[in-house]
Amino acid sequence: MNDVSSCLLQVSVIFYFYCHSVQYKKYRTRFLLSLNGRLSVLQVDEIVYFFSENKLTYACTFQGKHLIVDKTLSQLEDELDPSRFFRVNRQFVLSVDVIKRLEPYFNNKYHIYIFPEFQGEIYVSREKITLLKNRLDY
Repeated sequence: MNDVSSCLLQVSVIFYFYCHSVQYKKYRTRFLLSLNGRLSVLQVDEIVYFFSENKLTYACTFQGKHLIVDKTLSQLEDELDPSRFFRVNRQFVLSVDVIKRLEPYFNNKYHIYIFPEFQGEIYVSREKITLLKNRLDY
């Protein structure tokens, strides 16, 4: 074997082992929720956003249901696919697919408009606006 062939073989072996050693993170695809004494499955695809209020975390669905999720927003941030969900502030983790418009607000914050519409106001913190803009433009 000549030097070039030997080098190519070594690179191929290294690449093979690298590809097979890389661990791909699996993200959550569903939640098992307790509702009225029953267990129900909620698919991640059905969720518009998560929000935290009075030390409880809720998932809001496209049907307008608010369901208690036994996770903190920080835990959800780790368990959800970051290409699909983004934590915009301390109270909300949004599906990036529901964000329709961003408007400048006071102190370098942005007001986020989503569909289906949220009855209150959602702002992205100034620390996260650049990350959100990059995510939305990808």
